[in-house]
Amino acid sequence: MTTITFADKTKLEIISSQGAPQFIRGAMRDILTFTVDPEIAGTEELHDIFTDEAKTAFFEIEITEKNEDGKETVNRGVYEGYTVYLSAGNEVRDVAKETTTVEKPEIYEVNIVKIGQITWWEQELLRGN
Repeated sequence: MTTITFADKTKLEIISSQGAPQFIRGAMRDILTFTVDPEIAGTEELHDIFTDEAKTAFFEIEITEKNEDGKETVNRGVYEGYTVYLSAGNEVRDVAKETTTVEKPEIYEVNIVKIGQITWWEQELLRGN
C-alpha cells in the first residue's frame, strides 16, 4: 500500500508513484506521476487536491510492503515544493498475462496525476530574494 500524507495531514491512497526529470514550462523539473484507483479519487477530485499549493508544498509518501516472512517494511520519502500542477486524467491499461488473449484482453481503468517541483529560482522569487 502506498499513501500520500499532505501538509494538512489529509491522506490519499495511491497505486504507485514515479519520478523523473523533465523539461516543463521553461525549466528542468522533477516530475512526479501518481496512479490512483478511480474508486478512491476521480480526476476532478485529484485536480482539486493537487492544485492546492498548501497541500503539495510539503508531503510524505509512505510505501508499506510485506516480505516473504510476512513482516512489513515501511519506506518513507519527504517531498517539498511540488506546487506546479500539470495534469489529471483517466487511462485504460491492458494487463499482460499469459492467459490474456488478443480477442479478450484484460483491461482496467486508472487515474493519473502529474505535478512538478518549483525551481530554485522560483523558490527565491517566492521568498522575495
